Amino acid sequence: MQRMPLFIFGLAAAVMAPYFSHASSFSLTTDHRTEVVESYPVDKIGTEGHTGLHNYPRFRGGANYQTPFLMDDLNLRLETEHDLELNDFKAEGINWRPRSLYAGFIFKDAFQLRLGLMTSQWGMGLVANNGLTDPKKNTDLFSDPRSGDRMLRAMALLPIPAVKSAIVLSGDLMTSFQLGEEGPHVVLGDDILLPGDNAQQIVGAWKTNLGNVFQGGFYGVHRWQQAPGGGSLEITVADVFLSSSMSLGDSWTLSAQSESLVVFGNTDLGSNPTYPEHDVLQMGSALQMAAGGQQFGLILDGLWVTGDQNFDDASLNAFNTDINFNQGLLLHDRLLTDITAQAPVTASNLNLTGVPAEDLDRLPTQGAISNTKSLFPKVWYKPIKDLKVYGGALLAWTDVPLADPFQTKMSGGIPANAFHGAAGDWLGLEIDVGFKNHFELSDWGALDIGLEAAWLQPGDAFVNASGDTLNSIMGARAFLSFQL
Repeated sequence: MQRMPLFIFGLAAAVMAPYFSHASSFSLTTDHRTEVVESYPVDKIGTEGHTGLHNYPRFRGGANYQTPFLMDDLNLRLETEHDLELNDFKAEGINWRPRSLYAGFIFKDAFQLRLGLMTSQWGMGLVANNGLTDPKKNTDLFSDPRSGDRMLRAMALLPIPAVKSAIVLSGDLMTSFQLGEEGPHVVLGDDILLPGDNAQQIVGAWKTNLGNVFQGGFYGVHRWQQAPGGGSLEITVADVFLSSSMSLGDSWTLSAQSESLVVFGNTDLGSNPTYPEHDVLQMGSALQMAAGGQQFGLILDGLWVTGDQNFDDASLNAFNTDINFNQGLLLHDRLLTDITAQAPVTASNLNLTGVPAEDLDRLPTQGAISNTKSLFPKVWYKPIKDLKVYGGALLAWTDVPLADPFQTKMSGGIPANAFHGAAGDWLGLEIDVGFKNHFELSDWGALDIGLEAAWLQPGDAFVNASGDTLNSIMGARAFLSFQL
């Protein structure tokens, strides 16, 4: 039944389209990423992470259609976009991700009302991220988002021209459905919504746009979420985004942007006999400064997101960034993702409590950045117009000691990492290098090819009981993208 509204919307759009004078466009993107990472352990007994060679092809197709509707000052816009993924070329790796399917009504090129499935983006993408990068920008280095936040939304946009601002209000529904009895779940939501969950939220935002001089605003969300087992979550997000840039001479530009947020509320997900309900208080802040010209540029990224080292108190403090907010290739996307993915396995050890803990499937970060303070200086250079080479050094520390729920309990509540070590605060040093070449294919579209490689030396946050830390890890990814 959950698929019926989308089907009816698509059918109505197809029937109505021929009756209007219209403007339409279509897009098709095919991209492929191949990754290889050498092996590393993710727990005390030496379980190996998701290493080796893996392939991630994706096809993205979209279309939009716009026409006058009922009166000259009112336009109707229909838009749809879908992803199809085939991870490692396996049948069980097929994922269909509908990204948008909505109708928009635009009055005098100002007031807008949108109804349907659409993506969500705010600021730098710390908490709301549509999974897109701008290939023309030089600041999105070592970033490869693969999904994006999607929801069924009713949204109104009200411009205020006198102060060059706009107010956005929306009501969102997030859910999932399964393709057949044994098929995959299609999630219409963000990365904190797991298959089987349902969520509702109201969103309000104020955005001011003064051009390059200043852009910024406030973003607020109040969310209710329900899990299949009866647990629930109610939180509020308050977020502020600021951005500015200025010219330095004829060809250089200096820019800075920041996003800071606080999350507060309560939940009974992950409850225990002592604390059946937890208070939620989490914070995060990101800063990016960049200076660049036509051929050369420098970028400095800074990030702080809170962590949580006590799994048995009354509060949840670990903030996870959106999984599409990336820093580097290995530390967060690979090592910490695999360690937290293993945590539910060890935390369900029946020798610990006799009964598995609740909501263990919510422990993995899935590639999100959590419990981190980091600096990521980067540099890029274009020896010729369409070839870019770049590199960076990611330096990262924990906000609080890195703790594993099972090993911490085995240590009597003293924070211990997945290797049963007393973790330090140094996550490690990651060196990333890469190149990307862009080819314009005349009327046939454009092609991008590239290669990125990384070396990670994990720090004392991953020390074991003997005081030894992990060996260095190397990895690389090659990518190709064709845009029609």
